[in-house]
Amino acid sequence: MASRSTFTSRNTRADTKKYSRIVRIFLYLMLGLSFVNGLARADYTSSVCVIGLIALWFEKKDAALLFFYALCFTALCDLAWIFIHGNYLHDYGAIPAGTPATMTNLLRLHKWSLGVSIVQFMTKICSLFYVYMFWFLLGHDDEDLPLEDKHLNTYNAYADEMTTGDGMGEATVNSIHSRS
Repeated sequence: MASRSTFTSRNTRADTKKYSRIVRIFLYLMLGLSFVNGLARADYTSSVCVIGLIALWFEKKDAALLFFYALCFTALCDLAWIFIHGNYLHDYGAIPAGTPATMTNLLRLHKWSLGVSIVQFMTKICSLFYVYMFWFLLGHDDEDLPLEDKHLNTYNAYADEMTTGDGMGEATVNSIHSRS
């Protein structure tokens, strides 16, 4: 039975590494898209990606869950932005002849930003499954446990040391009973 649990934990660790590699690829792609899109509009995806990088680097379950929720929220915000500005460009995006170069460049930048936002939205949606699986397979953080459970192993080790006589050479429960 012990080999089965070791095998299962080994598979879980391998799966966690597999999903972390995939999430890392999505993170770097979203960071790149965010930096490029940040040239045209304010983009919050890079801040969200920092949370994801912290979850990856330190393998923190809480940070991975926060990253998942932030991705869901920002995907909804991106979807709203795409619909609002897509409708605007559909109605007012045509560039008439004789338009000043500044106005033409501004409209082209707006169209380009809309295209990048669509790619970024699709990247976020595709990454949600892998981020969720990464979160699901991560171990529990010590902060999730109550104070009593956190130090339970330390207490049990101390109690075992005191009852077996492997302590500091002082009289223990077993050594006192063996004398009588």
